[in-house]
Amino acid sequence: MMPAEQLRSVALLQGLADDRFDWLSQHADEVALAPGDTLLRQGEQGCGFFIILEGELLLVREQGAQESIAGRRAAPTFLGEISTLTGYPVTVTCRAHTACRLVRLREAVFFELLGCCTTFARTIFRSMVDRTTETESIVRDLEKMASLGTLAAGLAHELNNPAAAAVRALARAKSRAGALTRPSAASETGALIGRLLDDVAARAAAPPVNALDAADAEELLAEWLTEHGAADAHDLAPILAGAGLTLQDLAPLARLVRPGDADAFAGSVARLAGSIDLDALLGEAANACRRISALVGAVKSYSYMDREAQQQVDIHQGIEDTLTILKHRWPAGIAVERRYDASLPAVTAYGSELNQVWTNLLVNALDALEKSGKITIATRREGGYAVVTVTDDGPGIPDAIRSRIFDPFFTTRPAGKGTGLGLDIAQRIVVARHCGTISVASRPGETRFDVAIPIEPPDAKGS
Repeated sequence: MMPAEQLRSVALLQGLADDRFDWLSQHADEVALAPGDTLLRQGEQGCGFFIILEGELLLVREQGAQESIAGRRAAPTFLGEISTLTGYPVTVTCRAHTACRLVRLREAVFFELLGCCTTFARTIFRSMVDRTTETESIVRDLEKMASLGTLAAGLAHELNNPAAAAVRALARAKSRAGALTRPSAASETGALIGRLLDDVAARAAAPPVNALDAADAEELLAEWLTEHGAADAHDLAPILAGAGLTLQDLAPLARLVRPGDADAFAGSVARLAGSIDLDALLGEAANACRRISALVGAVKSYSYMDREAQQQVDIHQGIEDTLTILKHRWPAGIAVERRYDASLPAVTAYGSELNQVWTNLLVNALDALEKSGKITIATRREGGYAVVTVTDDGPGIPDAIRSRIFDPFFTTRPAGKGTGLGLDIAQRIVVARHCGTISVASRPGETRFDVAIPIEPPDAKGS
C-alpha cells in the first residue's frame, strides 16, 4: 500500500480522476532497493509494472555465466510494460545501481489504469513508440558493421524477439483498450460514441485528404467545439478531423447533451477523441515494431548469419538487402535504376563479404551525388564471371587522384566523414578473397565501378 497523496505527485498518474487515487492506493506496493539489489530477474514472469520514483536501475543481460549491461532506467520513468502486456518473461535482469524507490502495480491494476486513465495509456504507448524508434535508430547506426556475422547474429536475436513480442503485445493491448475505453451502449450518448468509433475504424483504409483540406476541417471543428464549450477544442480538433469526423458526425452528440451542459459535452468529445488517439498510437507503435522486424530480417540476410562462410550466393538478393540496409541514408532526390540479368546464376562466394562490397560502392556513389542524381546497378555474365556494375552520374573522379582511390586511408571527404578504407576493403574482398577483379572508369557525369566475381572459385574448377 502507498499513500494516495504520494501517488498524486507521480507525473505518470496526473490524468487519473481524483476519486480513483484512494482505490489505487490500496493496490499499489512501495518497493525500496539498496544498491546491488535485484528487482527483476531475467526469465521471470508476472512481475508487474514498476514506476521508478527515485534512483537508477541497470538492465543486465545474462548469457550463461557472463553478464552485459543492456541499458539503464533512471527516475522518473517506468518499466515492465512489455512483459505485463504480453505475459512473456522479462528479457533482462533489473538491478539497483543506486538506492531506489518504486511503485509496483500488478497486472490487473495496470490494465484497469489503461482503461480509466487516457493520459496513462498515451504515455505508455508513446513510450513504446519512442523506445522502438530508438532501437531502430541503433540498428541503423550499426548497419555498416552488420556484415560481421557475430554482430548480426546478436543484433537479430536481441532485437527481433522484443519486436515480435511488442507486436503481439500491441495486438493484445488494442483489443483490451478497445473493450475498456468503449462506452456502454446502455445510454444514448454511449451508443452514439460507439457508432462513431465504428465509423472511424471503417474509414481507416480511405486515402488521406490533402494538407489544405485537413487544415480547413480542423479549423471548422475547433470553432464549433469552442462554441459548444469544449475547453481543449484546439487539441481535440486535429484528432477528430484526422479520423475523418465532420460537424455532421458530431452534431448528434451535441443534441443528446442537456442544453447548456458544456462539461458533459466536453467530456463526451474528450472520451471519443481519447479512444481514437489511443487506437492511432497503438497502430503507430505496431508499425514501428514491424519496421524493426523487417530491418532485422534484411540484416540477417545481408550478413549470411547462421550459414557456412562460403555458399551459393544470389547476387541480386544481396544487392537488394544492401539497398534495404542503406534506405535510411538514401536521399529522396537520388533515383536507383536496376538492370539485372535474370539469367545470372548463383556464385560460390562469401556472401556477407560481397554485401560489404556493394555497401561500400553504393555509399561512395551516394556521397558523390550528395542530394540528387541517379545510381544504376547492372548485372551480367561474362564467361565464367558474374559482373556487377555500379554507376552514378555525379561529377566524376579527378584524374589526379584516380590511381589512389583504392589506397588504404585515402579519402577526399572532410575529416571525420570517412575512413578512406571503403574501396580498399572492397578491393581486398574481391581480389584476395574471391580471385575476382574490380575496376573504375570515370569522367564528368559518369563514374562506373565494375566488379567481376568467379561463378565458381578457382579451387572448385580444378578439383
